[in-house]
Amino acid sequence: IQAKTFNLIRDGTDVFGKARTGTGKTLSFTLPVVEMLLQNPNTTRGRHPRVLVMAPTRELAMQVGKEFKKIGPGLSSTCMYGGTDYGPQRNAIRFGLDAVIGTPGRLLDHLQSGNLKLDKLEHLILDEADRMLEVGFVEAIEQILDMAQEQAGKKPQMILFSATLPDFIKSTLKKYMPDHKVVDTIGQSINRTSTG
Repeated sequence: IQAKTFNLIRDGTDVFGKARTGTGKTLSFTLPVVEMLLQNPNTTRGRHPRVLVMAPTRELAMQVGKEFKKIGPGLSSTCMYGGTDYGPQRNAIRFGLDAVIGTPGRLLDHLQSGNLKLDKLEHLILDEADRMLEVGFVEAIEQILDMAQEQAGKKPQMILFSATLPDFIKSTLKKYMPDHKVVDTIGQSINRTSTG
């Protein structure tokens, strides 16, 4: 999945990657996106994020956050999820961020309260999008997608990864990513597994 999506993401194309959990999807989007951020660095204090990553669980959000810090140690990123104090998250936003990673519920809280602004957003990523249904985040995701386009004044590049294609994802692709490219590695994974 990394090899098949890298150039598409790097070129700014909207991408829907269909791949199983554990196949390296996180690196598939962090590597090219971090590379693009580092080409045009911004160190202004209080800067608004250029990347927003939504993940269905706290654990996955933390995993993505660690990957961003490892690949782009010079970038400022933070992880936001429920069950923790808002204070440190607000402080990170005030200091200035290149990337925000979090669960849709907590991200929406910060957006609705005016703490988080998406007017500089360039890349919007949904990781494990099909699992968003299981944890009831569909409405929050749609609100965030609408707010992102409204605040940025243009559609950011969208990258969506999922293992399955439920109706929620089909409608998201149709509404927010009409010109996306599909990279499907599920069939290939099955073939490799079945032959050895």
